[in-house]
Amino acid sequence: MSSNTKNLAIGLLTITAVILTVGVILTGSAATKPAYAGNVSSYGGAFTVTIGRVTRDAELIYLVDNTTERLLVYGLNRRSGKSAILDKAELSQR
Repeated sequence: MSSNTKNLAIGLLTITAVILTVGVILTGSAATKPAYAGNVSSYGGAFTVTIGRVTRDAELIYLVDNTTERLLVYGLNRRSGKSAILDKAELSQR
């Protein structure tokens, strides 16, 4: 390989690295807005899911298994990111 070809390859690789680095920086620094949901319910097949707010930092997720007619209530702490089952109930009147 001649010196000219090596210099051209090094130059192209350097330009590519700079473009990729700028792309990563721009993508990582973009201000992401948090997703908010309110009064949303979703029915899909055997499950129905809806949410409810308890406090500013805590949310409830209600999950109904339509087949077995059971309800699970999950508590979600938005600050810590932790969740736990808070309540269970049988909805059927057998």
